[in-house]
Amino acid sequence: MWKHKRLFFVAGGILIAAICAQLLYPYDMALPLARSQGSVVGFRTRNELAAQFQQQFESASVAVANGDRTATRKLSALGATLNADRMADTLTAYPLWLRFIPFSAIIMQPQVKTLDVELAGT
Repeated sequence: MWKHKRLFFVAGGILIAAICAQLLYPYDMALPLARSQGSVVGFRTRNELAAQFQQQFESASVAVANGDRTATRKLSALGATLNADRMADTLTAYPLWLRFIPFSAIIMQPQVKTLDVELAGT
């Protein structure tokens, strides 16, 4: 009988510890298994994520081909603007109600697969 009680208390203690850790997890930090364009970006702050997205945006270009001619331009030169905040929100979104579910920080795996850009005039 005592073995069952001990197992119950150990399991309950693990669940309570997991919930407490999730409640203390920073609201501005990406979840542990968050991914951006194939790479793991877990535990990065919103500012670090925004800087990474800005760097990717600045190096991104568009190639337009017409027959045998190809023109390549940077996205920023075409009037596109980056929505880094919206992308960071996707990776850091971890509402309070979800923090009460044990191990939900590990189960959730938010992903950003492409840059979120808007073109001027659209």
